[in-house]
Amino acid sequence: MLRGCAAVGLAAAIGAVMPGAAAFTPRVAAFPIVQPHAAFDQTTAPPPAGVQPGARAQPLVHPKIALVRHAAAASTPASPAAPPDPEVLGFAQSGEITSGAWRSDLRFGQLSTVAYFGVNVNSDGTLSTGDSGYTGWRSAELTSLMNTAHHAGDRVVLTIKAFNDAAIRGATGSEGARQDTIAAVVNELKSRGGDGVNVDYEGVSSDLAANFTTFVAELDNALVAQLPGQSYLTVDTYASAGLGGTMYDLAALTPHLDAFDLMGYGFASGSEASPTAPLHGDWYNVTQAVNLQCPVYQNCQIVGYAPPDQAASASSGANESFGCKAT
Repeated sequence: MLRGCAAVGLAAAIGAVMPGAAAFTPRVAAFPIVQPHAAFDQTTAPPPAGVQPGARAQPLVHPKIALVRHAAAASTPASPAAPPDPEVLGFAQSGEITSGAWRSDLRFGQLSTVAYFGVNVNSDGTLSTGDSGYTGWRSAELTSLMNTAHHAGDRVVLTIKAFNDAAIRGATGSEGARQDTIAAVVNELKSRGGDGVNVDYEGVSSDLAANFTTFVAELDNALVAQLPGQSYLTVDTYASAGLGGTMYDLAALTPHLDAFDLMGYGFASGSEASPTAPLHGDWYNVTQAVNLQCPVYQNCQIVGYAPPDQAASASSGANESFGCKAT
């Protein structure tokens, strides 16, 4: 496979004066930045009424960006050829799928991968199958989306998600729990025709890192062994992950991934008006995050992503989350 790398950054506090107001001091950089998309998360709600189950999607035959197997990656020369076409990963919310809004929202010609957001992982490693997230994943609307995406050459991957330390610690802390998740994910990809997995585990404690890395490595091995053509694997990370002290051990994760999705948004500084994803300036910005991380890795290609809390942005190609991958 193409194996990935992450982009991260370091910020400095900046003083400023608001027009017609007293001087104020924007917040000091605090990491990890708590992501705002939890407020937009529709997956934990009860299943919407009237959602019809869907059949297995048609396979992806001609992807825009090829999935390169391990053997090919291992034999890549020191001076690789020109990088592939730019990759754009867009997240689509469960409610956007079940409502049918994806039909007008998504611009498949501008995407290379669509991540369905998402299916929740319980603390025992099982998937939550009684909520809106799972219902949307199993819906006829998602089958239609997958067929449309595949016709356009786009992958559709399943986002599995856990948003607190307790759930992540339970789901990754034992071999039994990890294998339960992996077996369930493989089964979902087989039965639905998905093209891979996006892992969105967002914890705070650094003591989650070792077991999380083990889980990702085991998931990678299982996908390659059982579903080599549906094994595209990405992990979402905080923009501050490269500074250390989070649950993401970037160096250890890199060999097991096709790419990192650096969540380059949520930088608004609090009470004063400020941008959520500044490309330049402000107390912290996406350009810093990307530029300070990618030089750590060789042969990196910067790729753009759209955040899961703004499905319409995913369709319009607005890049508020960034990463980089090996080429």
